[in-house]
Amino acid sequence: MLVHHSVIGQDVSLHGGGASSCGSSLPALGGSPPYGDFEDVIIEGNLMITDWQSFWLGFFRDAITHDVQSTTT
Repeated sequence: MLVHHSVIGQDVSLHGGGASSCGSSLPALGGSPPYGDFEDVIIEGNLMITDWQSFWLGFFRDAITHDVQSTTT
């Protein structure tokens, strides 16, 4: 999941995704392990992340107007 240079005018929910192992790779990413990144994003609402299964999920220069919540099972 990669979201860059975007304005999202509502709540965002990310349920599942990534991979359970850092050794997994995706050909579309040049063999890199799957990861997530929100960069230079404005979310005009809440951000809810549940059951993310990857070795890395990054946030850089983002503005989220309400709550950020992350849960795993």
